[in-house]
Amino acid sequence: MPIKKLMPGNSSLTTIHLNKEDGVLVFNQDEEGIFLYIENKNDTNFSKLSKFSDPKNICYIGSKELFKKIKEAHLNWPRCEKKMYLSDSIDLTYNHELQKIDLSNFKLEEELEKKNVLIVDDSKTIQKLLAKIIESSTKLKVTGIANNPIEAKAIIEQNKPDLITLDIHMPEMDGVEFLKTYLQDKHIPTVMISSVSINEGPLVMEALSHGAQTYIQKPSLENIKAESKHILNQLEAVADLRQKKPIVLQKAEDHFNHNQGLIVIGSSTGGTKALQDIFTSLPDEIPPILVVQHIPKVFSKALADNLNRLCVFEVKEAENGDKIEPNTVYIAPGDHQMKLTKNGGFLYCEINEDPPLNHFKPSVDYLFKSVSEIRINNLIAVILTGMGKDGALGMLDIYNKGGYTLAQDEESCVVFGMPKEAIEVGAVHKIVSLSDMAQEIVSQFNKQLKKAV
Repeated sequence: MPIKKLMPGNSSLTTIHLNKEDGVLVFNQDEEGIFLYIENKNDTNFSKLSKFSDPKNICYIGSKELFKKIKEAHLNWPRCEKKMYLSDSIDLTYNHELQKIDLSNFKLEEELEKKNVLIVDDSKTIQKLLAKIIESSTKLKVTGIANNPIEAKAIIEQNKPDLITLDIHMPEMDGVEFLKTYLQDKHIPTVMISSVSINEGPLVMEALSHGAQTYIQKPSLENIKAESKHILNQLEAVADLRQKKPIVLQKAEDHFNHNQGLIVIGSSTGGTKALQDIFTSLPDEIPPILVVQHIPKVFSKALADNLNRLCVFEVKEAENGDKIEPNTVYIAPGDHQMKLTKNGGFLYCEINEDPPLNHFKPSVDYLFKSVSEIRINNLIAVILTGMGKDGALGMLDIYNKGGYTLAQDEESCVVFGMPKEAIEVGAVHKIVSLSDMAQEIVSQFNKQLKKAV
């Protein structure tokens, strides 16, 4: 049916029949009534949805499959807070006097679909703090607590959770070993819990290489309020990975035709594994690559060292004054900003103590904006998985200055935040799966070289 304004007739109530294959959008437009739009599941254009581009109050009622299609068709939309997924056909009643549809018989999506979290930690204090944070979520609930991997295994065998938080150091078996020997083929999203000490850096990187999606710092009683939101955001984002398909990597078939130019990459949550997947799929000889990964100070060197062991070319933690050379990847050090400078015809890394940008230090925007200010004939910018919007505006600057820009697709992202923001501001030339990213970087780099000649 078309977009319709419900107006009172002889009765103050209007009944709306809804099949489970349809979707209903309820829009409180004015005092006279509401706009109602039912979309047939076979119509993938969704052209009428442009009228709802800036809704004040939208409620979606319909199939989960249709909602996913709408989101794919409209990256900006829908921003509705209320979602009810139907398993059958229903009749809804619109009350003209109250100017709303009666939804009292339906539960919100969050109430129906809380995901199960298993906490694996030998510290009772950390168990309680994590449980308190998780129980404040509308999307997650704690369904098990294990003191060690042996207890965790028994719980998993009985009731497979949707998400696991896993401590690194525990009796009987440490978290990394448990991940490698048992969890790796279970396909359960896993978040490592770390003290963020220099000694745990290599262990965290090893865990991320073997299937953990990300890591969070152990919460402290003193800073629980400040830390809760960040921890919860990370956990909720990773919990949504359950339905994602495993990534099948494709080794780049082509070689770089030249190493004169630059590749810059920004990433956050899930980025350490994405970087590993890309770098191990690139040819042995590469142009210089600069990377900003949101990472603590004590972990950035561990990340660089881990990647260096896996790659033929050099991967290093960037140092102030490093001359940019081919066959080298420069990782921004944690708790520092990294920018590109030019002197005497050569490019250099500047590492400084400038304040955070977009709450991040290092910041992707900080690096990308500095790169956009220097004329580079062959420039590729890549934005990978991550939460937030860091990198979007910096990538737009690179886009406007003639650089070629790539964004990781939603399906292969751990968190489709940073790529989504870059896409929405018009900063992306092409959206690419992680499995194809290495080949795409090589192909576009070679194409840009031909244009520059």
